[in-house]
Amino acid sequence: MGSRLFSKSARKPAFDRKAGWIFALIWGAYAVNYLCRKNFSVCIADMVQDQVITELAAGRMMTAFFAVYGSGQLINGFLGDRLNPKWMIAGGLAGSGLINLLLPLSSSSVVLTILWCLNGLFCSMLWGPVIRCMGDYLIESHRLKYAAWLSATIPVGQNLCYLLSAAILKAASWRLVYGICGLTNVAYALIWLCVLRASRGYLTEVSQANHAAPTPSAAEAASASSSAPQKAPIMPLRSLLLSSGIFLGILAMLMNGMLKDGVTDWTPTLLGDTFGLSSSLVSLVMTLLPILSLIGVWLANVLLKWLKNEFASSAVLFGISLLSMTLLIFFVSGNVILTTSLIALSAGAMLGVNNLLLTFIPLHYATGLLNSFGYAATALSGLLVGILQSASSWKQILLFWTIIALSGLILSVISAHPWEKESRKLYSSRS
Repeated sequence: MGSRLFSKSARKPAFDRKAGWIFALIWGAYAVNYLCRKNFSVCIADMVQDQVITELAAGRMMTAFFAVYGSGQLINGFLGDRLNPKWMIAGGLAGSGLINLLLPLSSSSVVLTILWCLNGLFCSMLWGPVIRCMGDYLIESHRLKYAAWLSATIPVGQNLCYLLSAAILKAASWRLVYGICGLTNVAYALIWLCVLRASRGYLTEVSQANHAAPTPSAAEAASASSSAPQKAPIMPLRSLLLSSGIFLGILAMLMNGMLKDGVTDWTPTLLGDTFGLSSSLVSLVMTLLPILSLIGVWLANVLLKWLKNEFASSAVLFGISLLSMTLLIFFVSGNVILTTSLIALSAGAMLGVNNLLLTFIPLHYATGLLNSFGYAATALSGLLVGILQSASSWKQILLFWTIIALSGLILSVISAHPWEKESRKLYSSRS
């Protein structure tokens, strides 16, 4: 009876509007945090110019961030199932914001690295709780309606960071970039808590609805059991590796991690060094990357529908990245739009591979380790590029990225065959 009463209220426009506002609040929390994640990459050139850090120190800071962020994803994913996600998200936003406020006050590379490490830990507190809030704060129909929009937080958050940084760097210094981004995160944490406090009535109603599952009769249960499609098998990582023979596929995931964030985070420095662009103009040019990268996500979905094999699809995308990196070696200093477009092509392809290997495959298997592998590789990439950047030219770095793309292509091709049997089981279970 209670669930039927709720279903009537759920259809009320006021309730639907409230659900929309709550989703916007959740969506904004993850998008806004990108201000305190991506601002470092657009400030590197100015920080190096002011002799606050060196390129090698910048590489160490990136390594520290992604190492802590990757391990933090595992820890906070576990805690997110046990602690109140409202407070975890508020703590992550406020903590990351405070770290960004403190960072401009120091000129010690050791202190800056420690602070950026802590920033990685606070940033890792968001994703798991965000997913849980989608389940706790929305009824099923609203979750289905809004879930697809959650992935848009990444390009929107990145572009918000690049546009805000461009405006600030044009008028002031890199120190103010961290200050404004930090204040924005802290302010959003307070908004988050205030809005949820004001929405207690709505959240109570949602909680009652989500827990009011009707009890079917025995006949209905038998009928539903016989007609419902069976889920794909779930197994831990060890069984996955032994049964499907995709150990080399794990290495392909590492190659993807080294290219996806590694290339994007160093692109502002590359553009500034190669074309002599100001940091504000570089930030403005960087807005092209998240927009064009969405093409890679679309292409990954098309390839997966066609090939029905995550590694075969990834091989095609690694090939696109290899082509773009090879062209960059020869044309990197020719034209800023061409260079940015080729980088965006590679970044988009790697975002597509990330969806295939670190989103679709983990959906079928009970493991959170695959995502951490990717961030471990990103951490290593940041350090290696920092070393190369301080000791050689950008062409050598592009050659390094080209070798990584080629390695990813080869590993994906090798892994596609043993994965074929596993993928047939997964996709036949859906039909």
